[in-house]
Amino acid sequence: AAREAVNAVLSAGRLAAIGRWASAVWAETLPTLERFAEAVVAPPLAIVVRRALLDVLVDVAHRQNLRRRRVSVLCFTRSAKTRGESNSCSAASVAVRFDFMCPKRHGMLQPVRGLPAAYRMRSNTDDLMLACSHCERDQIEEDEMILHCPRFGCCYDLCLTCAETLVRHRKSAETPIAAASPLSDEILATQESQRIRKIRPQQI
Repeated sequence: AAREAVNAVLSAGRLAAIGRWASAVWAETLPTLERFAEAVVAPPLAIVVRRALLDVLVDVAHRQNLRRRRVSVLCFTRSAKTRGESNSCSAASVAVRFDFMCPKRHGMLQPVRGLPAAYRMRSNTDDLMLACSHCERDQIEEDEMILHCPRFGCCYDLCLTCAETLVRHRKSAETPIAAASPLSDEILATQESQRIRKIRPQQI
């Protein structure tokens, strides 16, 4: 009976889906990753088994990650209510999100819209121009969102286009990542757990 239960969970279809996830993570787009992840945890499954398989996906992604000090992945279930759907009977889907870390090992970067508050307060002006610390592109404060290190004295800022490069760092050279669209803020793991917090002046 135990062997039958294991075979039911780790069916050929689920093992194939895990293989597709391993090949796609850090290379494909968010919708593709979420589709592969949902195939791995497709019903019928007990909640505890579903959670265990999501942990397997995270572990596989960690093993495939060539930029472990810069980006990590998070997989979790998202109910129809969380997605804003009116049909409460809809099955929970899988969400894939990413956390980005400061290369100076200061911890996670924070998503910020516009100019970080600490920069404004320190300079006592809104007339500032930021450059991406990775690609050196100017005026990233005008982007939809940037990723900012809150550590005092660090001033590391990452644009979403460079974040896309980190998320898809295994992408084949035949299809340059520069041709892709910048990440939406919906891909950020920090957006799922908390609102964007104001950055205190001493954290600049």
